[in-house]
Amino acid sequence: DDGRELWRTAVQGDPYSLAVAGGSLLVSTSEGMIYCFRSTDVPKREPRAIAIDEPLPEPSASLQSTALRIVERAGSDQGWCLVLDSRGGELEQLLSEASQWKIVAATASAEATARVRQRLDRMDLLGRASVHEVTGTPLPYQSQLFNAIVLDGGWAPRAPAYPASELLRLLRPGGVAIVDLTTEGENPSPEHRAALTAWAEELPAEARSWNNQGELVIIKPASNGTGEWSHMYANPAN
Repeated sequence: DDGRELWRTAVQGDPYSLAVAGGSLLVSTSEGMIYCFRSTDVPKREPRAIAIDEPLPEPSASLQSTALRIVERAGSDQGWCLVLDSRGGELEQLLSEASQWKIVAATASAEATARVRQRLDRMDLLGRASVHEVTGTPLPYQSQLFNAIVLDGGWAPRAPAYPASELLRLLRPGGVAIVDLTTEGENPSPEHRAALTAWAEELPAEARSWNNQGELVIIKPASNGTGEWSHMYANPAN
């Protein structure tokens, strides 16, 4: 406290940056050296046990085939995919393995958000995949953004919490949404089918259909006034 020098030592190069952490003085120099100095009377810390995460359960074979079917039905393995009402992260993991999609997982609760984010982090997928807690409508995404949307059937036999028109808004032209996702061996109940049919009535008839798995498939029609680039130098004149 009186300004007297208590200690001195030499380092290689000129000291540039100083930091104090854990009872140590860290010094970086102009020569690229990093020194760590600490007092001899600093008590040693006891070794700390580090918990090793339990292995993640493998997704089921039926869910793996479902993920492959989703990518095949979308017609492209590139672009953006939205998984609504995500609950465990297994589907997002499998979609990432089966495609080059950037994936957005929208969850309905903080618990589901933490669960999905933990799995994707463990699988080193965060960055390519992101997790958002989403409630209410409109959904917080730009119109015509997604190449594919998947809505799980966990809400059955009720209708989804999102209007059918909201899914149509988010799809790019030609994009595909699969609603009431089923896995091999599942048989949707008549009540389930009736609730989903009523929910989808606001969609244009040409935009909705049922596949062999009993899932509702929504395909975004082409925008009004658009054409096809069918040959070289195509323009309004030819």
